[in-house]
Amino acid sequence: MYIRRILGSVLCSAIAALSPAYASPGDTHFIDRDALSVYFYTSTLYAYDGSYPALAAQMRDAENIGAVFLSVSMLHLAETDYARIVRDFIEAMHGENIYVHAMYLQDATILDNIALARTRTQEIIAFHNASPAQSKFDGLTLDIEPESTDEWDTESNRFGLVRELLSVMEAIHEELTDSALDLPLSSALYAHYMKNGALRSWLTVNGESVGYPSDFLRFMDFLILMSYDDDPADIVDYLQDELAYAGEDDSILAGIKTKNSGDDDTTSWQEGWEALCSAVGEVRCSLDSTSGPLLGFAVFEYESYRAMKGLAPVDLRINFQAHVATRPAGYLEDLALPYGVMGGYRFGWR
Repeated sequence: MYIRRILGSVLCSAIAALSPAYASPGDTHFIDRDALSVYFYTSTLYAYDGSYPALAAQMRDAENIGAVFLSVSMLHLAETDYARIVRDFIEAMHGENIYVHAMYLQDATILDNIALARTRTQEIIAFHNASPAQSKFDGLTLDIEPESTDEWDTESNRFGLVRELLSVMEAIHEELTDSALDLPLSSALYAHYMKNGALRSWLTVNGESVGYPSDFLRFMDFLILMSYDDDPADIVDYLQDELAYAGEDDSILAGIKTKNSGDDDTTSWQEGWEALCSAVGEVRCSLDSTSGPLLGFAVFEYESYRAMKGLAPVDLRINFQAHVATRPAGYLEDLALPYGVMGGYRFGWR
């Protein structure tokens, strides 16, 4: 299994020491603790074709993005033009030290087809191995979502569905092990599998549980727990127990939704950019991602995140850099925004 190379408390100095060239696999860990990860989809990939370097600079410098979960179309991966834009995108991201994880198996029907899951994994591995060094993936990530199936509506089915998900994860883990590919494997998960320190009864049968983070971390290197809510207190409420049961440091990303999906309390879109900055800061302060299981935050999805920032009345950034003893000239402290940065400075104030 992939061996974690998280740098923990020395990350800030390590990032500063990196050369402008991309840090190749084996040198670092593929998730930037002091930046955000974002979900990035195919339509956006096509929209920015030809301007990926400028996009990457914007993402790193103005939006503090350190990793991308890139939705990969397995049906088009063998096509020359699609393969080109995927590789061009990865190369541009690497030029700004932004990691790119291939997101695939975004279909719950894969739960009934482990053979296809293995085949798709082999195809991703083959594409990775055939890509130039600057255009290789930094990890593989899954988004299978058994809770999206009709079967999930019946509670008695849920144990079996999550057990099937674990079987798919085990098979993919085996494929990576057999390939000797040194990449981390991760998965998005529904954050509400567990609540208030006790596993729901429908995820334990005859003493076997299938819903603790540690169950998934047998096969995954880290999990993205989709704690979709527009209230940071609720996000903390759902995540604190799951973090306690993770059992491994640097194993959990908190998923936050920014997508405009109407009047919906699962997304931060209506609250706006400043509220999002404040929420991320509050959750991080409450759960303390300087050590322990919480590795950082993943935002669903990039286009709405970018749009929210563009609509903000002030140049405020989500930033997790260490506390600074001397406040830079022109820096405006706002206690309601513990990690926000006003103006052109890339410093956080806690």
